Amino acid sequence: MRKYICLVAGVIAGIVMLCQSADAQPRRRAESSAYPHVVIGPFDLGDSRLFFSGLVVGGAMTGTYFAIEHKRFLKLRGDGRHFSTGAFALTTVGCMSLSPMLAAAIVYSTEGRSLTSREALGLGADCIVPFIGSALWDAAYDAHPEWEARAVRR
Repeated sequence: MRKYICLVAGVIAGIVMLCQSADAQPRRRAESSAYPHVVIGPFDLGDSRLFFSGLVVGGAMTGTYFAIEHKRFLKLRGDGRHFSTGAFALTTVGCMSLSPMLAAAIVYSTEGRSLTSREALGLGADCIVPFIGSALWDAAYDAHPEWEARAVRR
């Protein structure tokens, strides 16, 4: 009986998550970017160039993990049979360093500007918690507008 109650509660929660909420104002868009945002349901995932560069690097690092997970020198004491902590740490750090590099190259070639610290930190956080990490950084920067970098005049 408990299984059926949990199943019904899960189905109801899934249906509630798919419902749209009423919103009288349009979605917030970045003023400086003329490029479309990736919007999945109620979630605005940001600039499409940043999203897809993070997706490409994340996919590459996932493939790298599966390619090197069986290497004996990456196994640590206490690792399970199907998990390599060393390979996981190596590919996570690789993702956190490569995704801002690729995104910076794409943003510079299209807009001629540098990557902001907000965008770079969001890309790094997406390597740890996919799709949610950048939303957490966006929420943190929205709560603290003083964190935004000021333009330095020379």
